[in-house]
Parts: sequence; C-alpha cells; structure tokens
Amino acid sequence: MRPDGFAVAVLACLALAACGLRDGAGVQVEIEFAGGPAQPPLTDVSVIVGGDKFRWGDVPRQAPQRVTLAPGTQDDRQLTLMFRLDGAARVWEGPKLPAGTAYKLRAVIAPDGSVSERHCLVPCTL
Repeated sequence: MRPDGFAVAVLACLALAACGLRDGAGVQVEIEFAGGPAQPPLTDVSVIVGGDKFRWGDVPRQAPQRVTLAPGTQDDRQLTLMFRLDGAARVWEGPKLPAGTAYKLRAVIAPDGSVSERHCLVPCTL
C-alpha cells in the first residue's frame, strides 16, 4: 500500500516538530496575574523568545497560563513579556541566557504591573 501525499505531509510535519524539541532547548513559560478581586484581566498578553512567540490575549487574575516556546537553536533565549494593564502598555524582559539553553520561567505580574520571576535550567522544578 502506497501512502497518499496528505499522509506523507502529516508524518513529515510530526517528525519536524519532534526534532525541534527533542534537544530539550525549549522555553517553558508560566504567566500569572496576581490582581485584586475587582481588577480587570491583563489584556494583549504575549511572550517572545528568539524567533518564537505566543499570544494569550487576556489573562484573568489568579489563572496561570502556560506555553512552551521553541526558539531556533541559535536564537537568544531572553524572554520578552508584553501586556496591557488598565489600558497601559507594559514590556518586561527576562534574564539573558545563551542560545541553546532550555529553561523554565514563572512570571507573576503584581496588581501594579511589576513582574517577579523565577527560572531554572531544565531539568528542574519551580
């Protein structure tokens, strides 16, 4: 039985996706907004690491959001977090780590928009 073009394309995509994270060079991100009970959610929330980015849109308070980004092997690993708090645009930059570094980062955004973070090189737990 000969595979059709669609099946071959799907298998190729799966193989490429697996190769991209097999080396463990991904960046696991968790974002949490620690806003007060009456505070509206963060809006326009995005993270960028190297050539990879992800957008959540809104992040409600006390509801951690997670994503694993897969920047290119030569891309730098500094995370940039962008969001709006009460309509004001904010940008925060994480620690500078060398290309090829796999790590986890947990960022907590305070009601005033300040960001505190913890990170560790993989394998690790936060």
